[in-house]
Amino acid sequence: MTRFRGLRLLTPVIIGVGALSAQQTDTTRNPLGNNPTAIAAGQQLYDQTCQSCHAAAGQGDRGPALNTGAFARGPEDGGLFRTIREGVPGTQMPPFRGFSDEQIWQLVSYIRSLSASATPVAAPVGGNPAAGEALFFGRAGCASCHQVNGRGGVVGPDLSSAGRIPTATVREKSLDPGTSPAVLAAGRGRGGAPGARPQVIVARTRDDREVRGVRRNEDTFSVQMVDASGRLHLFDKRQLADLRVENTSLMPGDYRTRLSGGELVDLLTYLGTLRERDLKVTSAASIPGGVTFDRLLKASAEPHNWLMYWGDFQGTHYSGLKQIDTTNVRQLQAAWAFAMPGDSLLEATPLVVDGVMYTTQPGVVVALDARTGRQIWRYSRSQKIRNPYEINPYNRGVAVLGNRLFVGTLDAALIALDARTGLPLWEVQVGDTMLGYSITSAPLIVKDKVLVGITGGEFGARGFLDAYDAATGKHAWRWYSVPAPGEFGSDTWLGDSWKLGGSPMWLTGSYDPELNLVYWTVGNPGPQIDRSVRGDLDNLFSDSVVAIDPDTGQRKWHYQFTPNDGHDWDSCQDLILVDRMWHGQMRKLLLQADRNGIFYVIDRTNGKLLSGTPFVHVNWLRAQIPTAYSPQRAASCSGRSATAISSRSTPRPANTCGMFRLVATWPPRL
Repeated sequence: MTRFRGLRLLTPVIIGVGALSAQQTDTTRNPLGNNPTAIAAGQQLYDQTCQSCHAAAGQGDRGPALNTGAFARGPEDGGLFRTIREGVPGTQMPPFRGFSDEQIWQLVSYIRSLSASATPVAAPVGGNPAAGEALFFGRAGCASCHQVNGRGGVVGPDLSSAGRIPTATVREKSLDPGTSPAVLAAGRGRGGAPGARPQVIVARTRDDREVRGVRRNEDTFSVQMVDASGRLHLFDKRQLADLRVENTSLMPGDYRTRLSGGELVDLLTYLGTLRERDLKVTSAASIPGGVTFDRLLKASAEPHNWLMYWGDFQGTHYSGLKQIDTTNVRQLQAAWAFAMPGDSLLEATPLVVDGVMYTTQPGVVVALDARTGRQIWRYSRSQKIRNPYEINPYNRGVAVLGNRLFVGTLDAALIALDARTGLPLWEVQVGDTMLGYSITSAPLIVKDKVLVGITGGEFGARGFLDAYDAATGKHAWRWYSVPAPGEFGSDTWLGDSWKLGGSPMWLTGSYDPELNLVYWTVGNPGPQIDRSVRGDLDNLFSDSVVAIDPDTGQRKWHYQFTPNDGHDWDSCQDLILVDRMWHGQMRKLLLQADRNGIFYVIDRTNGKLLSGTPFVHVNWLRAQIPTAYSPQRAASCSGRSATAISSRSTPRPANTCGMFRLVATWPPRL
C-alpha cells in the first residue's frame, strides 16, 4: 500500500480504554509477572499511550528512560502501578485512572521486560548450542542481519539476550517471519529503541532508485532507515517520489525447508543460552567501517562534519563552512529542537559524522539525524556508584574512531559504543568515584588509542592521563600529574602532600601528528587555596602544559604557568597548535590564554617560552613580561619569603600576600 505521495499531516490518535474499574490496588508484586501474553498486551497499551513521551521500548525521550530497571518513584511493582494510575503531580506525567488494574499490570509487565532484571527463560533441552552457533554465523545466515555480542549485522534486532525470550516466540518468528511477537530482545525499531518491532519500508527516489530496509524513525518531513546491507539512509520526504510500508519481513521465510528439525533445535538451543550482552565478548568483536584515523588527521577537509571535540587535532575549534557570514547571520532561526530532560546543564560539543549528530548528557548518548533532530538511537546508563559529594555533573561529548564511540561517565568509567546502534562494546573503570574521580570531557583519539583525562582535583584526587586500546579497552599506560617520591618533580611537594595533590587533567588535549606529541593541560593543585600544606614549592605538574608521547605515555617536556598556585588558576584551557613565522623564523607554536591572565606563545617542539602577554588587567606581575621567564611566587601568606626552586633566582617579597612576580630565567625544568 502506498502511504506517501507528497506531504500530509499526521494526526496523533489516542485510543481510550473505556470507563473500566480503576480502584487503587494494595498489591506490591505484579500478579501477571513476566507472562508473555501480559507483556504483549502491555506493549500494545504502551505503544498507544506512553511511547510519545518515553519513546519506543522505553528508551526515553521527553520522559525518562524506562528500560534501565531503575525508577525514581520506587523499585517495587506497586510503585510503578501507583505512578501509572495517579501520575506525577507537577510534571507532564498524567494519571491513567481509566485503565483497569489488569491493564496497568500489563504495562508493568512490559516495562519490566525491557530491563535486564527480567527473569531469564530456560533454554530448550536436547540441542547442541555449539552447532547452533555455527549455524547462526554460517549456513543459516542469521548474522547477516542480527548481531550477537557485537558480531553480525545491524539490520535486525540484537539477539545477545535472546535467552530471555520464550523459546516458542523465537521459534514462531524464525519459521514465520510475518508474525509479530511482542518482544525480540534488544533490537532497534522505530525511534532506535531496544525491543521495538522493526518496520519494513521502501523509499523510491526521484531518479527511480528503490531503497528497501528497516525504519529507524520517521516524522512528517523525514524518514531514517537502514537498508539490508546495514547502511543508514536519511531521507527528506520532499525529495522522494514514493514511500511505502511493506507488511512483510526482511527475514527469509524458508527456514522450514532450509534447516532440518534437529538443526532448528540446535539453533534455538544456542539462542537460549544468550542471557545478556557480554562485554567480555563484544570487546573482541570486529566492527568494520566508520571514521578512519586518516579522516581524523584531515578533519579540516570535511567542514560539513565535526569529527572531534575541538574540530581538529590542532584545537582550533574552527569551521571552514561559508554559508553563514556577516550578510545573513541575522536571518538565523531555530530549525529543530531535541529535548534532553535531566538535572544537568548541557555542555557537550556534538560530533557530526556524515549526517549523524552524536551528543551527550551525563549517562546518555543519542544519535540524531542532523538535518531534522530525529532520534536514531539512544544509549542510557545509570551510575553504578554515585559519590554523595559529586559536584561536576556534566558531560562534554564523545570521540569517534571507526564505528566506535567513546564516552566517559560521572562514576569514572570509559565506555565504547557501536556508533551504528548505540549498543555497548566495552567498559573499563578508570578511577574510583568515591575518591572524587569522574570523567566530564570528551576523550581524544590518537592512532589506535583512546586518551582520557580525569577530574577530581576539588577532592585532592591525584590527577592522571590514561590511554586505552580503542578496539578492546585494554589499558595501555597512565601518566600521573603529581609525581610520587623518587619521580621527577617529587621534590616540589612538601612531605606527603603529593598524595592529595589534585592537579586533574580533565580537559581534552591537542595532538601534533608530525612530532607525535600530545599536549595536555593540568589543573590546580590541592588543597586549592591553603598552600601551607604543600609548602613554598612549585607543586609540579599543577597548572602546566605537558607534552607526552602517545605511544608510551612518557613526558617529553612541560611548562608550568603558575607554580604553587593558591588562586584556583586551573590551566585547563584550549591549546591551539599553529605553524607560522615568529621573528623571521618558521616555528611550531603552542598558544594558550591561561586563567592567570597571560596569553602564552610556546615552541611546542621543546617547551621554550617565546612570549607572555596579559590579555586582561593583571595585578600580580611586578614588571613587564621578559622574553623568557618563569613565574615565581613572591611571598607566602605567612609573610615568609618564597624560595626559588633549583636556584633559578631569588624573588623579592611582594607586598600582597600570595602574589607572584616574573623572573627572567631559562631553561625551565625539563
